Amino acid sequence: MKKRILSMLLILVLAVVSTGVVVMAEETEYNLSKKYVRFIGRNEVNETHGFAINWPGSGFEFKFTGTSADVYVNYMTSGVYFNIIIDGGEPNRISLATGWNNIATELTEEEHTIKFLRSSECNNGLSYFGKIKVNGTVPVPTVAGRRKMEFYGDSFTVGYGNLAAEGESKNAANTDNYYSYASIAARALGAEANLIARSGRGIAINNSGSLTNTLPMISKYCDVPDSAGEHELWNHSKFIPQVVVVFLGINDWVGDSESGVENPTELVTNTYRDFIKELRGYYPKANILLCSRPSKCYQGAVDTVFNELSQTDGRLHRFYFDPCTATGIAGHPTKAEHEVLAQQLVEKINSMEHVWQDEEILEAVSYKTDVVVNGKVPYEYGNKPVTLILKKKNWSLDDVLNWNTNIAYMEEKDIDDEGNYKFEFSIDENIGDYELIMNQGGKAVNGTVVSALAKNQLVTAKIELTQNDTKVDLAAEIVNKYGFDGINYNMYLASYKEDGTLVDVNMTTLKKLGETTNTESEYIDVDSSISYVRAYIWDETLIPLSDDEGLSLNFELQEAL
Repeated sequence: MKKRILSMLLILVLAVVSTGVVVMAEETEYNLSKKYVRFIGRNEVNETHGFAINWPGSGFEFKFTGTSADVYVNYMTSGVYFNIIIDGGEPNRISLATGWNNIATELTEEEHTIKFLRSSECNNGLSYFGKIKVNGTVPVPTVAGRRKMEFYGDSFTVGYGNLAAEGESKNAANTDNYYSYASIAARALGAEANLIARSGRGIAINNSGSLTNTLPMISKYCDVPDSAGEHELWNHSKFIPQVVVVFLGINDWVGDSESGVENPTELVTNTYRDFIKELRGYYPKANILLCSRPSKCYQGAVDTVFNELSQTDGRLHRFYFDPCTATGIAGHPTKAEHEVLAQQLVEKINSMEHVWQDEEILEAVSYKTDVVVNGKVPYEYGNKPVTLILKKKNWSLDDVLNWNTNIAYMEEKDIDDEGNYKFEFSIDENIGDYELIMNQGGKAVNGTVVSALAKNQLVTAKIELTQNDTKVDLAAEIVNKYGFDGINYNMYLASYKEDGTLVDVNMTTLKKLGETTNTESEYIDVDSSISYVRAYIWDETLIPLSDDEGLSLNFELQEAL
């Protein structure tokens, strides 16, 4: 009966929980990937230099048990600064050099959380990374918070010169995004923050008078446009904020006389309107704040756009930073003045109703899913192509008249010489409403699915397997990101012989997930016939609860067993 249960799950699976083994290590290196860290903000893998971290406030975070951690810089154009936050403490601001750089040392032998954030803006250098190294257990990514904010801005949002002493010019050393109004406000509200900001950029006119690479233009990309290589367009479904803050217009006011534009007010107004409409298209349920200071920032153009669009958009909000004192370098706020601006913004957001009401954004979160399906067709099926069909549950393929409305995706793939196939696709539907069917030559071959992954799920799970004498222990953390009600799940531990034959399956009773996080454990006894063990967590509709790109774990047992 247990074998039949696992077989049925493998037929209907839409994702497989990947697992990792906790192993103590001495100065072990790991590639910088989401298998080991949670990335913060926008980023991009550059083919030449490695992982680019150039937007202000971007970076990564991970947990491990051990005494030290290092990061490897592949390439850096100048002395860029970063903030290191250990276990939620005060930031340690450091500059880095090419090669290995220590970011945490002499830690106690217990679990620690390391957050690595870009402090200086991209105008003061570009940075690319490749690896992390820890003395301790394998690093694991942290879990993102439920509250999310996104900021679009200029030097005010960057934190231009906010640490400068009197008489200093702006540079990387005296510009710290951690103490910009945007970062301070996000922390005060307990929110994750994406910052798309750059000094000198305007809505339609930069402070130099240039009309190219304005903030709305550069905001479309994963990395800053003047860094190395070609850049990917940002996929806005990767980060769905409840609150979007737009604070632009100062540089348009500074640069309009140099631009040569006959009617700059009309240009700024039209461009701003288009940008807000674009953001609304990305985030249908978000609260969007249109921000200005009291003067010298095309506040009238912003007023015009707000008065027009708010007639049909109840989630637009107008906000003035008032007072907006800026006595620092070149008329920019000091660190203390950023704190005042942040307090104003926090008070505004706290006064708004239903800001963090997660159910309001679930539609946008759940309806953008990337799916990868791998499998291997047995030799006896021949070399015919295989077909993948993603169809509505409880709907029959015999109902040919309604295929268009009940099938989200269908594709045919050739197999290789060994019978392997792989499908990769995206859907804009709620994947929980669908089930997977594999077909070859008119025959159902669902059982040939080895593994599949449905990314961007609403509930995620992290699993650890450890060996304890003659048993394997499973420990799991199941995270309910958006406080969903009615999520039930099972945990499964399956053991296999070397040839892949299923030996046994242990299954927990069906359990209800709480509002935030559940921790669970299960174990399975093993003997010398067992070659490897795999672990799974599925909800009751047989959707696995993993957001990791890894597809399976092969747990090699010690020879003594």
